Amino acid sequence: MPPGGADRPLRVVHFGNDADSVRGGIAAVIRQHLAKHDGRLAVSAISTYDPAGRGHGSRNRPYGRALRWIATARGRDDLVAHVHISQGGSLLREGLLVLLLRLRRIPVVVTLHGSSSLSNGGAALRLTSFVLRRATLAHFLSEAHAARYGRAARRHVVIPNAVDVDQDAGTVKQPHVVFAGVVGTRKGVDLLLEAWRSVPSADWTLHLYGPQDGDYALPQDVPGVVVHGEVEPATVQAALAAA
Repeated sequence: MPPGGADRPLRVVHFGNDADSVRGGIAAVIRQHLAKHDGRLAVSAISTYDPAGRGHGSRNRPYGRALRWIATARGRDDLVAHVHISQGGSLLREGLLVLLLRLRRIPVVVTLHGSSSLSNGGAALRLTSFVLRRATLAHFLSEAHAARYGRAARRHVVIPNAVDVDQDAGTVKQPHVVFAGVVGTRKGVDLLLEAWRSVPSADWTLHLYGPQDGDYALPQDVPGVVVHGEVEPATVQAALAAA
């Protein structure tokens, strides 16, 4: 029987970064949810932030639509909101949505993204805990997140982010290693390059896909490394399939 009832699927509405944006892991995660076909679920997404927007106002313009949706929504037994939260402005922006959704009696799953949530303190730590406490269910991406915030959440699960690779029968595997994400220390690229230097990599190539962190100086003397910069998601998918 479908979760929403005998004759209707469970509606799951994701709130977070614009899924059409090439920037940001949250957008990639939401795209995967939208691409998965499951007859038990009716999945949709409402953008709250456009990472590619020019200027603060442009990036936050989608937020108004999310507020309007919540203002007219009503809690139903076939509706769940899934809110994706990171740090900084996202903690305030999406955190407010969690509170408003619960006031409308809509069940809320909160996924906590971002490695910085493992090292923050003060007001950010207290606000993260406050938001998680209001969620119906907290979804953590690692055991480290659960160890830090599990007590704040009423219920929680630990499920790492999946990497969905489309395997075409005609895809020929190549001696490639692929990294996709922000190229910098926050994502561990410095450790990746250190490891790459330490192993025999003749005939192998390390491909780095993604924008470079402004405070990270990418070494130019590492053999067998190709830097592609920011590309479309389809390009990353093809690279992963062939790696």
